[in-house]
Amino acid sequence: MIFKLFLSPVFFLCISFFNADTAIEWNPETKFIPYSIADPKTPAFKISYENYLKKDIPFTSKTRSVTSLGAVFPTAKSGKFQLNTGASFYCRTDIENSFDITGWDGLILNDLAYKFNNKSGIRFSSKHFSGHLGDEYIKKSGWERVSKSRDENALAFWFMPFDNTSFIFETGYDQNYNYKKEHKYEASELRYQIAAFHIKDEKNSWLPFWGTDIQFFQEDNYKPSLSFQTGYSFLDNNNDRFRMAVEYYRGKVRMMEFSGYREEYIGLAFIAEF
Repeated sequence: MIFKLFLSPVFFLCISFFNADTAIEWNPETKFIPYSIADPKTPAFKISYENYLKKDIPFTSKTRSVTSLGAVFPTAKSGKFQLNTGASFYCRTDIENSFDITGWDGLILNDLAYKFNNKSGIRFSSKHFSGHLGDEYIKKSGWERVSKSRDENALAFWFMPFDNTSFIFETGYDQNYNYKKEHKYEASELRYQIAAFHIKDEKNSWLPFWGTDIQFFQEDNYKPSLSFQTGYSFLDNNNDRFRMAVEYYRGKVRMMEFSGYREEYIGLAFIAEF
């Protein structure tokens, strides 16, 4: 359950205790290991307009907007170890149906990263997802609010074979819960992720970038869920990054309440990472 979120902080404190010669640095400037920039559920501040090319979700139109509020914050650093904490709110709004809210997901995460050097490292993360249908969607569809949630532990390997180009390989073990059933525990599943992205760290300039992300979910019979994003990125003096992007996605619907459906869309997005 949600107590697994405390695994990374506990590990970090234990490591710091046994490595007493290294002082803890609170609120370090940067994250050790980046998250996939093309993953639709990576915590960030995001506003996007998306047009369906193909969709299975009933009672929805061809266009929607997505609002995401979130970030991953560097929390503490001890030697080659760093603890990060993150959260996000991800909401879909149906543009053609009076801007009705289709649903929203919440995410809380903690991760513990170890950096081998400036170009490689590993990350253990614990995440809690919760899914919620919008009131307007419930009224229109007649569906019952299911209250699904997912707890995941994941291990990722990151390396940078070329300047400004990163690769991430991650595997996660998920436990899904359905609170409308007599037995809350629903299923366990594996998830595999392969991500690559090229983004420069030059400050005060709009520079081109690209990123791609492929994930395979056991509950989806390991069919690939592909996302691609490209556009221009701006990094300011405070290391805050802003991106204007075109994005494409084809695969499993990434909202908890609609996880059994598939979709394909293309969109325009503005993303801010603080």
